Amino acid sequence: MMEVKIAISTAEIYEDVYAVTAHTGKAMENIDRVSLSEDEMLIIEPFMKESASELSDVISSYGTLEFGTDSIDVSLSLPSNWKEEAKPTLIQCMKNYISNSICQRWFGITNKEDVKYYADKVAVNSNNIIKLLCERIRPKR
Repeated sequence: MMEVKIAISTAEIYEDVYAVTAHTGKAMENIDRVSLSEDEMLIIEPFMKESASELSDVISSYGTLEFGTDSIDVSLSLPSNWKEEAKPTLIQCMKNYISNSICQRWFGITNKEDVKYYADKVAVNSNNIIKLLCERIRPKR
């Protein structure tokens, strides 16, 4: 077995969510209603924990997830022939999963039209994470 450790910065997730909500609010010409302010960042902390918990369910067959103070720590037990080159893409998919899940929840409060879009993105991220965890190196003959 191969042990793979991943640390996802919660600050980076918050930055991604802030950027998405600001862009959406600007595009709708209603930035104050849709965009997260610094004060509202505290409101979405439970969304971060809920999203991390859902990611934990996605990866439960492969490992565990712990929610730390400044990071989400993922520990995976993968077959020794797992394709390590997939790790950067896996990390990005996990970040996207959490960010999109938070946006889905936030838009459920502020902009209902975007909820389905982000729910669909979360489903795609989930499928991509599973596919990446199933990547294997081809046997050499």
